[in-house]
This record gives sequence, C-alpha cells and structure tokens, in this order.
Amino acid sequence: MKPEFRIKENENGKFEVYYVESVGSSFFFKGKEVLKPYITYSGSDRIFEFSSMEVALGELKHEVFMNTERT
Repeated sequence: MKPEFRIKENENGKFEVYYVESVGSSFFFKGKEVLKPYITYSGSDRIFEFSSMEVALGELKHEVFMNTERT
C-alpha cells in the first residue's frame, strides 16, 4: 500500500503537509482517516507552514525522496 499525504490550507492562508493514516481499515472497507503532521519543526510536533501550495508540494517530494531507502 502506498503512503497517502494531504496538503491543507490553514486559517492563516498557509499550507501544511499531513500523512494520512487509516485506522480500522480492512480489505472490504475503508476505516477512519487520521491526519498526522508530516513536515514539522525539528524536535517539535509543531507543523511547518508553507507560503504556497507549490512550495508545500516541492517540500513533500523532497521529504519523501530523502526518506526512501535507495538500493
């Protein structure tokens, strides 16, 4: 199963990146989706805000690339 991410606009007009985790899902039905902060400040649970959707998407691609095991 491929990981799923969501970019959401917050109340300040900034964009945040979340990892989508399915809780209680099985083969036959989709469970509840829980959004977990994906790009945060170092050593903190505070989520990083990006100024535009394009910047957020670029940073998500960079993070996924950096966290992918290369063989």
